[in-house]
Amino acid sequence: MQKLFIEAWDRQKGPPLADRNCLPPPQVMGRQVVRAIGSSPDGAYSLIYATLLSAIGSAETSVRITNAYFVPDPQLQAALEAAAARGVDVKLILPSLTDSWLVLHAGRGFYERLLAAGVKIHERRGVILHAKTALVDGVWASVGSTNLD
Repeated sequence: MQKLFIEAWDRQKGPPLADRNCLPPPQVMGRQVVRAIGSSPDGAYSLIYATLLSAIGSAETSVRITNAYFVPDPQLQAALEAAAARGVDVKLILPSLTDSWLVLHAGRGFYERLLAAGVKIHERRGVILHAKTALVDGVWASVGSTNLD
């Protein structure tokens, strides 16, 4: 997290930090493996997106995705359909209300094909959904700000 912070700080041209060692030393806490993956809208490649596609491609039992902005590209659509075809229980939780009606309606254009492939789609009603999470096989999880549009 510290490395990502310093890289983002430098990229945004923040004032120089007084000391590169201004952050506390990292400590081992717990036994779970956690990896922070940085991303930037101006990056040429999305490591978190590639990691998500890989996780879906490796799924054996379940894929759960919650996303506020869902318009799957051909790779994501194929990964979700292939997972469902392998017998993986694929569920999407998507918004029914949004601050981007274009994205909402564009995403709904993919529902028929995904549903036919066995993907289950639920829409959150009553509030704007802004969560972006993924859980694969109950062991691989992503919580963050990656949109799927």
